[in-house]
Amino acid sequence: MRLQRWQPRTYRRVGIALIVFAAMSVALTVDELIDARTRSRWVETAGVVSSVSPTEATKDVIVVYRYRADQQELEGRERRRKRSDVTPGAAVAVRYDPTHPTQSTLRSVFAEWFTVGFATVTAAALAAAGSWARRAGRERDGAR
Repeated sequence: MRLQRWQPRTYRRVGIALIVFAAMSVALTVDELIDARTRSRWVETAGVVSSVSPTEATKDVIVVYRYRADQQELEGRERRRKRSDVTPGAAVAVRYDPTHPTQSTLRSVFAEWFTVGFATVTAAALAAAGSWARRAGRERDGAR
């Protein structure tokens, strides 16, 4: 179906759907923002990869790593995309919550904020596209 043949109500429906998706994206972005802000305050320490195990039916791997926090040796796990730089025995930067040292991640602060930025741009693009579609529907409705 070419755009010229769409009915005005189709534009409006598409616009409403895009705006709903934008609202859902904003909700997810706020959740990611809260998580990123919290984790950006975590303490960084050195760690070592203990094992890398493939997951079933995906290209992801489970990375098990050890790190030291509050005078104790701790272990963390994280699902990651298969990468050649994550091998057993490799040194990694581990970030952990100083109030709950067992909560940790291998994700960098940049990766945390990049996710938030990408989600924000996606939500804005969806809202803009939805607004354009609704406006196009109104203009076509008036042109009849």
